[in-house]
Amino acid sequence: MKLRIPIQFYVFLTGITFCLLLFGLGEKLSFLTYSFGRIFSWTPGDVFDGSLNNWFLENNLQYFLRGGNILDFNQLFNSNFYWPEKNVLAMSDNWILITPIYGLLRLTLSPNFAFTGIIVLSLTANLMACFHLCRHATENKFYRLLASFLSAFSLTLLARIGHAQLMPAFAGVLAIDSFINATDIKKLSTKVIDRKSSLLNEKEIVISLAGFTNGFIWLLLQIFMGFYQGVFFIVASGCFMVVLILNRFAFKNTKFKVKKLNLIGKFSKYYLSLKISFFIFLIFLNGSLYWQYFIFTKDKAARSWGEVSTQIPKFWSIWFNNLSTPGNVSFPAPVQNINFDTYTGPFWEHSMFPGYTFMVLLFLGIWFGLKGSINKKNNNRKWKIMTLSNTALLMLFVSIGFGGANPILTVWLIFWKFIPGFSAIRAVSRIGIPIVFILSPLLAWTLSEMHNRLNKNAMFITLSLLFMLYLAGNVTKDIKRFDSTDYSSIKDNAINKIETIVKEKNCKIFYMRSPDTKDWMFDRAYPQLLAMWASVKLGIPTSSGYSGNNPSQGWNHMMNENQYKKWLSKMGVDSKDIADTCWINGDDII
Repeated sequence: MKLRIPIQFYVFLTGITFCLLLFGLGEKLSFLTYSFGRIFSWTPGDVFDGSLNNWFLENNLQYFLRGGNILDFNQLFNSNFYWPEKNVLAMSDNWILITPIYGLLRLTLSPNFAFTGIIVLSLTANLMACFHLCRHATENKFYRLLASFLSAFSLTLLARIGHAQLMPAFAGVLAIDSFINATDIKKLSTKVIDRKSSLLNEKEIVISLAGFTNGFIWLLLQIFMGFYQGVFFIVASGCFMVVLILNRFAFKNTKFKVKKLNLIGKFSKYYLSLKISFFIFLIFLNGSLYWQYFIFTKDKAARSWGEVSTQIPKFWSIWFNNLSTPGNVSFPAPVQNINFDTYTGPFWEHSMFPGYTFMVLLFLGIWFGLKGSINKKNNNRKWKIMTLSNTALLMLFVSIGFGGANPILTVWLIFWKFIPGFSAIRAVSRIGIPIVFILSPLLAWTLSEMHNRLNKNAMFITLSLLFMLYLAGNVTKDIKRFDSTDYSSIKDNAINKIETIVKEKNCKIFYMRSPDTKDWMFDRAYPQLLAMWASVKLGIPTSSGYSGNNPSQGWNHMMNENQYKKWLSKMGVDSKDIADTCWINGDDII
């Protein structure tokens, strides 16, 4: 019997191979040089945020290995940095759901390589999820793969590769897939209808409750996986519901019909009970988890509108990407000149341009949609594609702002003000990632429409031109990554020095003052992260730390010994516990 290999296996290999080319082979800014053969030797991102997200995973793993209760979020979130500050894990994404996968990789890999493996698997899973979503667009597997690749590895995503917490988005894509799979539009049967009746042209939008339940389960998994992408896919799901409701008014004589649950046999009943139980369990987990974030927002001020508004997407954001510049690609993004005198915000966060090949197929798809599909037999497929495309368009509409650095008109202001948790989202322009994922079926449908309209030679020439456009506009040399082997050596050396001092002084807690190199970002993050890694190795807390927020009572990364002890007193630590702490001079470590 011939072994049949699932198509998703080839999609998996495609994702792994492209990740290998991104940060698996070669010296940075070159290709296949002295480091050829050091598979995945480069860690995605910069040495600051990349190392921080790696630390979160390692710290979670060590907490579980020490016998920590997986459901005791109070204890887990009182992580061993910024001691004695409480609930410090709520300052960033927590990575809890991904930790078991990281733990499996750690059986054979170092922390750095296991972290790179997590990013590689996340990016590949995104590709596979988009490929699965594209089945609603066409049966042609090559066009599905091509469209998924353009979305899952678009410049929109690669510009955020340094923010590893944004990379796992596959559960959100599968949530949208479940929602669209649970809906169909069809004409009402005319067998019992008089031909003169107005019901002759009536349509039904059939909704499967079982399918929607699957969608909400995937959505809850995405929220549990990462706060940022969880919020964005909540917006995506809400936009999908709105678009579905608007279909009721867009088509004449259209009504909704709910498909009844099929509970024939014991297996169906048991499966439904299991699904509902899992759904309730996920609600409990998400509620317990984000209770920690709620406590944090009560104690700490939410992101101010002045901070959020500079990162609201603008119209020019769609055409800008900091990876697509004259120094990085042959064919740079349309928007290059940003007036930094009038726009003072972090312009790099506005990198929403996905690449020219993506945009060409997008606009061709819009034109085909307006003109009408050449395949008249499957209007349900076109309806699903238009529903997903309108969902992405509505997501852009509710997030975009008009009016300079501080937009005077944006729907997101309503979300920020009235929806709990949305005020914690700072870089709203990152919503571009789920938007390009949801648009992947439109690209696949466009390619299929081109295939139906062009002869074989014309289609080959068109695909060749699109490929050349991709090479000129998407192959960029400035994707952030750092050498994991070099960093691991530096980290181990620093940990050994800190361990020696801690054992000599018999410390139960320590704080390391950062050296003053006159590079504020380096001094703020790099030494403090080394102290955090030493804390994990030694199994004792540290008052050092680096995260999205700082502790209260005036903590900073360059306190001298007296300032450190005064800060501990302000935090309510008694003199006996202060005596058990160690102040370490970072100049002796680095």
